[in-house]
Amino acid sequence: MTLEASQLDVGDKFKRFNTEHLVSAWREAHYASQAAAELGKSWGEAQDDDSHSSFAWFRNEDGRGLEGVPSVDKGYVCRLKFEGLELSVHDAKSSGGRTVADLSLAGRNFADAMEWVGETCEREIGPRRQASKPAPDLPMHALASGATFADDPEGFNDLADVYGATALIIDKLRESDPRFDEPRCWPHHFDLATLAVVANGDDGSMAKTIGFGLTPPDSVDDAGYWYVSPWAKDGVSGSHEYPPLADGYWLDRGDGIKMAVLPVSAVSGENDRSQRLAGFVADAINACLGALDV
Repeated sequence: MTLEASQLDVGDKFKRFNTEHLVSAWREAHYASQAAAELGKSWGEAQDDDSHSSFAWFRNEDGRGLEGVPSVDKGYVCRLKFEGLELSVHDAKSSGGRTVADLSLAGRNFADAMEWVGETCEREIGPRRQASKPAPDLPMHALASGATFADDPEGFNDLADVYGATALIIDKLRESDPRFDEPRCWPHHFDLATLAVVANGDDGSMAKTIGFGLTPPDSVDDAGYWYVSPWAKDGVSGSHEYPPLADGYWLDRGDGIKMAVLPVSAVSGENDRSQRLAGFVADAINACLGALDV
């Protein structure tokens, strides 16, 4: 199948933003997500792949953000709302998801956030089912040394817009190609991503996949980026040509595999942000399908 950009266009869902403010908010939300993940890690059903630490994206009348997996007992969930950077615990089984407790993080430090989730869950749910594992390799930040979370409504609102637009793109993508799974966010890397298995081996295992997601600042781009990445168990033919992208570029990953990258900063001040993002995703996925010969 061939994707068209019009199938993925979600309209003007995120406004112009200041990249510096966005990156600062991104780093702080990454740390805040460690606290939000505690409920799933310690009170959820433990999984071998640590998926009990992961998040889904939520959007409702109260805001947008990440929601962890439910506790085994009572079915409580922890949310991290980006607007205002707020933690909350909810009774997911109740009508409307009754709020059990909430905490604004502005002016509080990382230890405060971790302690609040632990004490709230122990009081409302009971003893931990298992010990949680800290996420490895968090980016360096003053929060790790006792600094407090900022009061930055603009930055956190921009972060909600960028993640929200990505989640909507994924919704559209899944409507067009049901092979893509529901978006998940993992607290160790903090990317919001979806994956499609586009071919299986003779034994039924994954043989070829395509992933799309939004990644925080790292060694690829210091302001964050969207990516489309193919993978093949046996590599990709080195003779395959990846067509030029109208926006973004190809990054060589080895074994004939290239990853499409669109820096967030490339669309920060443009008027057609959603359209350019949709075009990038459609063009890159089509190229990856060609590279994988599926």
